[in-house]
Amino acid sequence: MKNVKKVLVISPHTDDGEIGCGGAISRFVREGCEIFYLALSHSFLQSDGHTRSDLSGECKNALKVLGIKSYSILGFEARNFLRDRQMILDTFIQTKKEFDPDLVFVPISFDLHQDHQVVCEEARRAFRDCTVLGYEMFGRKQGENLSFFIQLEERDIKRKIKAFHQYKSQKFRRYYDPKILEGLATLRGLQIRYDYAEAFEPLLIIV
Repeated sequence: MKNVKKVLVISPHTDDGEIGCGGAISRFVREGCEIFYLALSHSFLQSDGHTRSDLSGECKNALKVLGIKSYSILGFEARNFLRDRQMILDTFIQTKKEFDPDLVFVPISFDLHQDHQVVCEEARRAFRDCTVLGYEMFGRKQGENLSFFIQLEERDIKRKIKAFHQYKSQKFRRYYDPKILEGLATLRGLQIRYDYAEAFEPLLIIV
């Protein structure tokens, strides 16, 4: 992907982008690409239905680890993206005008999370003249069409894991285990006979 100069990472909620393409982000930063990270929601309801956790501070720390200097963390309400889909589309169209990316990362099209589905669908409407890749999330998919691979180095995986460690409030989630993160990168690398990789769904490829 030598022609890629500007990369847009769309994260429905803070940490989604890091989970799905944190290694690729690290690689593109190393290669001198301009990265813009767009998180649509920075908070979520706790199990009591009332307490709201704000992850924007942890997200900023994670982005700093990955080397991302340009970002926007918005306040769309988690699990209600379907209601706000026109505003989300408008946000994407405005972002395209201002940033004009060559490559866009979004959740895969077969992600089971309702917010992720909206983001993927509206991004495909907004970004019809640049490459769009869908990143995978743990345990939130049905079917699989991950046939686009990005080779990574060990330092990219280490940086991805370090970024995850910034989300201290989310340590209870099993997939924050470094062994799981490294294991998935190793598995994807094995599929292409390389040490490490991340796999993506090719939603739109422009060469």
